[in-house]
Amino acid sequence: MESWDGIVVGAGHNGLTCAAYLARAGLRVLVLEANPWIGGGTVTEELTLPGFRHNTHANYFIGFDVAPVYRDLELDRWGFRFVVPDVQCAWLCRDGRALVFHRELEPTVASIARFSHRDAETYRSLYERFGTAMRPLLVSMLYHPPLTPVELRERLRGPWADDLLSHAPLTLYQAVDRHFASEPVRVFFKTLLHVITADDVPGTGLLFISLLASFTRQALPLGGAASFPRALANLVEARGGRILTGARVEHLGLRSGAAREVELADGRRFEATGFVASAVDFPQTVAMAEGAFAADIDQKARDWSGTPTASPRSTWRSPSRRGTAPPPSTPMSSGLKSVWASTACRRRFGAYPDHVSSRRPATSSRRLSQASGSPSRPYGANGHQNARCLPAGA
Repeated sequence: MESWDGIVVGAGHNGLTCAAYLARAGLRVLVLEANPWIGGGTVTEELTLPGFRHNTHANYFIGFDVAPVYRDLELDRWGFRFVVPDVQCAWLCRDGRALVFHRELEPTVASIARFSHRDAETYRSLYERFGTAMRPLLVSMLYHPPLTPVELRERLRGPWADDLLSHAPLTLYQAVDRHFASEPVRVFFKTLLHVITADDVPGTGLLFISLLASFTRQALPLGGAASFPRALANLVEARGGRILTGARVEHLGLRSGAAREVELADGRRFEATGFVASAVDFPQTVAMAEGAFAADIDQKARDWSGTPTASPRSTWRSPSRRGTAPPPSTPMSSGLKSVWASTACRRRFGAYPDHVSSRRPATSSRRLSQASGSPSRPYGANGHQNARCLPAGA
């Protein structure tokens, strides 16, 4: 039985990032991925015409210009580069108008003013406060152990702090409605918050403030989203690690209460002298470690039901466990229609994410990050060299 310092289950971007940090620290890491490709939701595919490539899930990388992972792992050395486009995102209306958000403040204010001068000035004030002056604080909060609103209040003082913390008890929609009056502006922010963060529940209002600090600096990976997991895989393998695709973990073996062994669906077993880290979702993790968790945790895993926003990389064995699209919420149904309409195009071309659709067409599209050859082969054998990228600057 092969022995490794550590084993990471799941080669989505989270699992690969974990493995890359550990490999950089000198550990020999094995990464096991059930799918024939790596990256989870960070995939780029040819869906329509040869040479024409689409990011089918992750597209913009929010706040990546300040993310420690890029600098810590020196990802540019391993093939990952990105740009921060001048035009960040847009909301198109049936009357021909467009709400366009730019990297720079003034063009965005001018765009919002086409819908509401009041909302334009409100956005200016919010951006100058939270997107500029308080951005270093808000960004730092993303990469440190989270603090409760009570702990934040103990550390922050002044009118700006009071304004920031007053959003903490609000729902996402309440936070948006508190500031904006125009329906197109409201629907834009509510839709964006729903897609990238959480549901409209009390206690999520600070996510709106966090969004203001980052959503106009979204990074676009050159070569497509798949270039991110490829760079991470390059680093892991260069440091002595190994990535296996087509390697579904069936069972985690425990020793003295700690995971120290994995068994694949095909019967192969691997030992971890240090740790086993799970980068797959909650129910899969509990199922792999059958009997290791308390009965109430097992029951919660069996009762779990995912949605596309809650589980960006779910390959749960039972199709009935896979997420289904929730009905659009009344306050923003017009916005959600456009989100779910885009998924119809993915189904049409056979590229709808596995975590949403339980059936994929027989002729699935070629995944750029997939290694050629038989399943369960070391990813780096041909996959890195054969994966084609968009030209720089495309």
